[in-house]
Amino acid sequence: MSPSRGRRWQTRYGQSVIQAIVKKRIPAWKDGLFAWQLTIVAWILDGEDVLCITATGDGKSALFTVPIIVLLEVAANPSVYPTLVYQKSPVGIVISPTKGLSANMVTELSLRGVNALACTSESLTEARKTGRHLGGEISGCKWPIVCIDPEHLMDKQWEGITDSQLFRENLCFVCIDEAHLIDEWGGGEFRPAYRHIGSFIRGRLPQHMSVFALTATLEPGAPTRSISRSLEFQSSMFHVVRRSNERPNIQFLLSPLTHGLGGDTFPDLLRFLNDNRKAVIYCATIELCWRVYVYLLRLLPPGHERLKRVRLYHAMCWPDENDDTRGQFCAYLSSFCSDLWHKYPY
Repeated sequence: MSPSRGRRWQTRYGQSVIQAIVKKRIPAWKDGLFAWQLTIVAWILDGEDVLCITATGDGKSALFTVPIIVLLEVAANPSVYPTLVYQKSPVGIVISPTKGLSANMVTELSLRGVNALACTSESLTEARKTGRHLGGEISGCKWPIVCIDPEHLMDKQWEGITDSQLFRENLCFVCIDEAHLIDEWGGGEFRPAYRHIGSFIRGRLPQHMSVFALTATLEPGAPTRSISRSLEFQSSMFHVVRRSNERPNIQFLLSPLTHGLGGDTFPDLLRFLNDNRKAVIYCATIELCWRVYVYLLRLLPPGHERLKRVRLYHAMCWPDENDDTRGQFCAYLSSFCSDLWHKYPY
């Protein structure tokens, strides 16, 4: 954190402004932020580093959504908030492991009135086709939030982006979502870019901004220390927030398989068709995913309707097809078969 910035957002007045803006810009949150969210958002706005471990669905996304909403409001009405520090064209980077997660973030942010960009191979290709220069748009602070995977963040294009004085002045945070993957995926050769996130942030980006990491699955002790070292968090200069990740509304039921996974029949999965409820079936490989898909498809009556009831979802599917699958799942899809699709970010 830059010493000149101080802790103005952490004052009683600063926090009251945050809550007032949240209630104004997001009417559905009529009570504003929860106390733990408010504390962390104030730290982020003051440029402090945070490691937050809390349950899936507990409200972690508010930690990268609200700071931008607050700064956009203050930038639009600076005379109303004369004592608070802000950027004129605030920008936040959210490092996400997958295209699917980035797409969902962009959708959710748009519902909150925040323009966001998912920086993926598809968006870069589409931009080139239409003559747009996404690097220039990002460095020009057109997008308040940029969702990006570690591999694209290390791309040479980002050297120019991070050299932009305008971008550096307006960058207010970098968020690492699913931060436990830094070790799980970056520890070997699967996604080596993950282990370079910390050095990229500290070497290429300004010091005045907040760096914060979010996860629901980071154990205390050595795993937490490892992630902290990788992101170069200084021992006495960052906050660790560890909340319960218990989800009492989720049940874990273990059922032994009656048939192996090496063949072309999977009778243990029939119940997912018969109970007519939405389901996600994870498979270890794309090849297994295909066999499961064909098996389930053959059990349904012929016609186009069965293509809606069971869908494939993995990195080898066309991006538009995966987008459509996610949309259908939210609407009426009974089940879709997925390999560990989050392994393939781009």
